[in-house]
Amino acid sequence: ISGASLQSLSGSRLARALRLARELEAARLREDFSYFLTRAFATVDPSTAYLANWHIELIGEHLKACADGRLTRLIINVPPRSLKSITVSVAWPAWLLGRDPSRRIIAASYSLPLALKHSLDCRLVLGEAWYRRAFPGLRLVRDRIRSVVAMPERTLDQLLVALLAGGHVLIDGVPGGGKTLLAQ
Repeated sequence: ISGASLQSLSGSRLARALRLARELEAARLREDFSYFLTRAFATVDPSTAYLANWHIELIGEHLKACADGRLTRLIINVPPRSLKSITVSVAWPAWLLGRDPSRRIIAASYSLPLALKHSLDCRLVLGEAWYRRAFPGLRLVRDRIRSVVAMPERTLDQLLVALLAGGHVLIDGVPGGGKTLLAQ
């Protein structure tokens, strides 16, 4: 929609046009991984211009084939600074989880700081308004717990690590703190 077209629309027609534009973008984000990648890149590295290239499109096609089950193994060998990490370790897991929140994804790296950076970048994408509009069905465990109980970040992190590792958790605190809701 051009600027001139927007100026000629009345208030309600403008609201409908904007709502339709958002719905179309959300549908494109759900179906077109390459487009999703451009939005994820802008979220993770907003000061850098995204430069589309054939190799990124090809990686995206192969990742979509993996997601669809048409490809079961994939090795990606490209030179450093070729957008492989953001594509594979940040955008792809976010896109997969949006399309199927029941997926379980393990992302590993040769370096703990790099793995943490990719994890935080992926969470950054998951928290964006454009992402939540495209994938409204995805709610992170951390957000679900926070909606029930208020607790310090460190405590929440320790709780999640214990639960995900199959450990036991003892919940102690004052009455009325939400322990029962948390346990459920």
